[in-house]
Amino acid sequence: MLGAIVGDVIGSVYEFDNYRHQDFPIVNKYNKFTDDTVLTIAIMDWIVNANPKDIDSVNHYIQKWGRKYPNAGYGNRFRTEYLYEEHPHPYFSYGNGAAMRVSPVSFVANSIDKVIELSDFVTSVTHNHPEGIKGARAIAIAIFMAWHGYPKEDIKEMAIAYYPEVKYFEYDDLLQHYRFNETCQDTCPQALYCFLISDNFEDCLRKSVSIGGDTDTLCAMSCAIAEAFYKEIPVEIRNEVLSKLDKEMLDVIEQFDRYVANLDEDKSIELTYDLQKFIDASDNSIDLATKELSEGYKESHYMWYIFPQLRGLGHSELSYNYGLSGLGEARAYYANEILGKRITDLCKVLLSLDINEPIKIFGELDSKKLRSSMTLFYEATHEQIFMDVLKKYFDGMEDPKTLDRIKKW
Repeated sequence: MLGAIVGDVIGSVYEFDNYRHQDFPIVNKYNKFTDDTVLTIAIMDWIVNANPKDIDSVNHYIQKWGRKYPNAGYGNRFRTEYLYEEHPHPYFSYGNGAAMRVSPVSFVANSIDKVIELSDFVTSVTHNHPEGIKGARAIAIAIFMAWHGYPKEDIKEMAIAYYPEVKYFEYDDLLQHYRFNETCQDTCPQALYCFLISDNFEDCLRKSVSIGGDTDTLCAMSCAIAEAFYKEIPVEIRNEVLSKLDKEMLDVIEQFDRYVANLDEDKSIELTYDLQKFIDASDNSIDLATKELSEGYKESHYMWYIFPQLRGLGHSELSYNYGLSGLGEARAYYANEILGKRITDLCKVLLSLDINEPIKIFGELDSKKLRSSMTLFYEATHEQIFMDVLKKYFDGMEDPKTLDRIKKW
């Protein structure tokens, strides 16, 4: 499971000194690991050792490894707004750091749905911008598909669904015109393309370096896919890269390899969601919410925890604390005997009203939140009651922003 780390170490030399050819020496004395390696190992460590596997533990392992290597080359906002925070929050980033560290989750998922759940979970703690979520998800799915034997044509179809420009890339054009960029939207497509046009692992590595750009991160992504697809890294490359890592890093990589080898094929890691905070918050407002909605006019503040939405659709403290990480957490919310009953009962109240204009009940902003919440829970559970609310108040039209965040491809 070294693909991302190999790409990072080899690409590190050329990040700020692009070399537009493929005839470079694979390893020299200047190669080193960067933040891509450090945070990939943080996710490996979290997968193997965190218990429970919740948002707090993701933050803990990312901060643990980031603080251990404070000069690894982190982005400015990660370093100043997250790394040393006592209560770290995401910072609405779409930087390619979202996708550089995601590869380990692809090896411990048993389905594409699970890849998406895990990718969104470990990404949204920092990069909760839709483009950050999307970039990490596209790379994680590609790795999963490659690892599980999907043909390149299927991986290409997925890549184009996420990034249509992949269909039109030309290697010679990228060689001439592609420039340094640290966003997901202008690094992930190029990484996917370099894998798709490669013939083997080393060919993917050399093509990725040669087009330039943010080479260590681009190579971390493309080489993670290449290793999963080609099932091998040349021994001399592997050994040279391992020699650049610290013992503690090597220990975690070994633990992770054993973990993956011993994971039952039909099983995946399970995430722990903090649903108690929703119960505690709604305990104090469920009666009020029921009363107000029965009367057809909401005026108190309880939307975020009674009709929760995806994390990242809002920017307030409440939107972060009570935003759901994805379909997996929405399913867990609905399956909870207290929370599932509460949201279902309130939907029944809404369906019983003579009013069918949501703005009259909720106002303009909260009617958007209702639509988003109903879209999320319908997509997560396929329970008809959520679609019935959408039909009554929104002509059956789901919220496009929410759909864009949860789409697979």
